[in-house]
Amino acid sequence: MKRRQAGIALILVLWMVSLLAVIAGNFAFGMRSEAQITRNLVSIAQARALADAGVQRAWYELTLSAGEAQRWKPDGRVWEMNLADGKVQVIIQDESGKIDINTASDGLLKGLFLSVGLEEAQSVALLDALVDWRDADTVRRLHGAEEGEYRAAGKTVMPTNTPFETIDELRRVLGVTPEIFQLLLRSITVHSRQAGVNTALAPRSV
Repeated sequence: MKRRQAGIALILVLWMVSLLAVIAGNFAFGMRSEAQITRNLVSIAQARALADAGVQRAWYELTLSAGEAQRWKPDGRVWEMNLADGKVQVIIQDESGKIDINTASDGLLKGLFLSVGLEEAQSVALLDALVDWRDADTVRRLHGAEEGEYRAAGKTVMPTNTPFETIDELRRVLGVTPEIFQLLLRSITVHSRQAGVNTALAPRSV
């Protein structure tokens, strides 16, 4: 009888030890997860602080006179700040140094397309399609695209026949692939409203 009771007691003790081990394991796992979440939140806060420091420095640089020797120029180059918690890279780009896809001449736009690696025929077709998208009429240019060409290509979005409101709208132009858009992205704007570019502030691609 005593041996039976001792055996039951041993089993209960083993069950209790196992239960406590499971509880302790879950607690440790929970604490580790909480610690990881806390570290992630700290990293996010640090990243935001570094980004804010870069923005504030950019604002400061823009308040300096153009003649300041050490002034960061808004020409698209990368400027670096070494801070205690990391390195920040800042790019300041004046929109007048980019090519405005609403007002640029045919020659400037075609030159841009050729400069990013497009062939002559592809550049001409893309130029005509771009102009057909933004001009007020529905008359198709020689190598361009109006509503009929978009329908034939299975497109559901038709040319607006109005100026581009954003550069992202260029993605909808027939012939503009995601790869071509990425090649053009840093060189174009819809904000300068100039036929040409300010060469003193233009990035290398322009």
